[in-house]
Amino acid sequence: GSADEDDSAAAGKVLVGRRSGGTEIGATGTDTIIYGDVVLMDTELQFGGATISTMLGGRAALSSSVTLAPSQTYMFELDVTGAQFGDVAQVSFNKSVRATDGSGASLMLSANVVEEGKVEVVVLNPGSPAAEITLQPGSFTVLLSRVVI
Repeated sequence: GSADEDDSAAAGKVLVGRRSGGTEIGATGTDTIIYGDVVLMDTELQFGGATISTMLGGRAALSSSVTLAPSQTYMFELDVTGAQFGDVAQVSFNKSVRATDGSGASLMLSANVVEEGKVEVVVLNPGSPAAEITLQPGSFTVLLSRVVI
């Protein structure tokens, strides 16, 4: 049969839309699933009453372990070209942020734009339950979204 009927058929690249117009993918009330890498350029994503107009990111490596006592923080700044005050900042770490002593203690991660083009990442041991937590060498990823409501 045709590629439409045969799920094993190889798929190619799909170009959607032009800068001057809008394009809809999928039918209302159905899921649209995209496999592979998706690159959005000069794009606005609309979700209900909010529009995400920009997404920026950065990555920082932690090359040696850091042990945080209860209420202690570890902070650093990351240059992210285009970062602006008001951008929604998210941060993740590619290793566990939980204590290994079985206490259930966990580190808290936060990120915030502190000046144009600069994001501060804060790692906090909230101290409940009271335990030292060691952050192993790994990588932080920061994602910034510019949301208009």
